[in-house]
Amino acid sequence: MEDADDAFVPPDELQGKADGLVAQMLGVEAASMTSGAESAIVLSTAACMAGAEDRKIQQLPNVAGIRNEFLVQERQHYWNNR
Repeated sequence: MEDADDAFVPPDELQGKADGLVAQMLGVEAASMTSGAESAIVLSTAACMAGAEDRKIQQLPNVAGIRNEFLVQERQHYWNNR
């Protein structure tokens, strides 16, 4: 713990390394670690909206001119299943 106390890794660098290791373990091109399921849904939704277009990525969360409608399975509408 004392050794770790003196170490610093920029969060973006740590995220990148962790993502790379997970992708390697899964045998996939890329992966992204998130803090939970909701974060993963937000991240994947943004990725679907912006794709690989830098302009759109930088524009988010402003969705003007970006397709922003999604189909959601009825069973995923948990707030309506009461």
